[in-house]
Amino acid sequence: GDLAVVVAPVMRFADIGFNADVRIEDLLNLEQLIYGFGPELTGDTVEPDQIVDMHVDKDAESGLSFYKYELVGSPHMLVSATAFKN
Repeated sequence: GDLAVVVAPVMRFADIGFNADVRIEDLLNLEQLIYGFGPELTGDTVEPDQIVDMHVDKDAESGLSFYKYELVGSPHMLVSATAFKN
């Protein structure tokens, strides 16, 4: 399979100051991420029947939330997203 890493500037999702301490839940919820950012990963709109799983994990050590979801289709995708600072 393939692995891709996408780094998107936090300021793209919110009007915040430079070097702001931002977390993903401050920017958008999980569904907003899937439907808003998903097309950039898939090349097309994400349909509800493509979503196999979606959940939020919180890392006990760092306190960071990770939005995770799985999409079926071509290609099959496992996505994990977080935000830390700016």
